[in-house]
Amino acid sequence: MLKIPDFTRLEIEYIKSQANFTAQESELFDLRNSETTLEVCAELMNVSLSTVKRINKKMKAKIIKIL
Repeated sequence: MLKIPDFTRLEIEYIKSQANFTAQESELFDLRNSETTLEVCAELMNVSLSTVKRINKKMKAKIIKIL
C-alpha cells in the first residue's frame, strides 16, 4: 500500500514537482504527508469523504506513474 509519510523529503519534493497535481490533489498530498486521516482531510478541504477518496485515487495514480 502506498503511504505518503513513508517517502523521504527528497522523494516528496520530486513527486510534487513531477506529478502535475491539481490544487486539490496538492492540498490532499500535503495533508496526507502530515498523516491526516481522509475523514479529517474531507473536513479541512470542505468536501465530502467520497470526493476526498476520488481525489486520493487520482493522486496515487499520478504518483505511481512517475515512480
